[in-house]
Amino acid sequence: MDNKRATVKVRLKEILRNNVDYSKLNGIINDVNKLISLGYLFMRSYILYVIEHNKKSNLTKIEEPVINKNFIRTIFNVIMTKNTYKCTQLSEILNDRIIKKGRPSKSNQKQEILIENLNAYFRLFQSLTDAEAIPIANIYSHHK
Repeated sequence: MDNKRATVKVRLKEILRNNVDYSKLNGIINDVNKLISLGYLFMRSYILYVIEHNKKSNLTKIEEPVINKNFIRTIFNVIMTKNTYKCTQLSEILNDRIIKKGRPSKSNQKQEILIENLNAYFRLFQSLTDAEAIPIANIYSHHK
């Protein structure tokens, strides 16, 4: 079976209905756009920071991150603030994992070190850029 797809360009205003309030949709779009932009900027900045940091011979080396789904999810977890119980659950869903108690495995230890490094760098990043953590509640509350 041949899966051919066609794209039709239509202006958004031609699709929207006049009697519907799209303010919630616009709010979600704006919040997610801020989140993605900040996440992308922070990720690039962190990678460059690690490379530059590791060039200095007198400093303890930081392990260069493997850029995969887990790393990207961790980046977003760091830049989002979690103020409510529901939001913490949502961040765990975004992580695709439940936080387990007990002695961490080697991979969990690496993940914890990465999270510590990212959190420390995010504080530096915030001081240099005036970037603020994005409240996940803003995105989550639009879905209700």
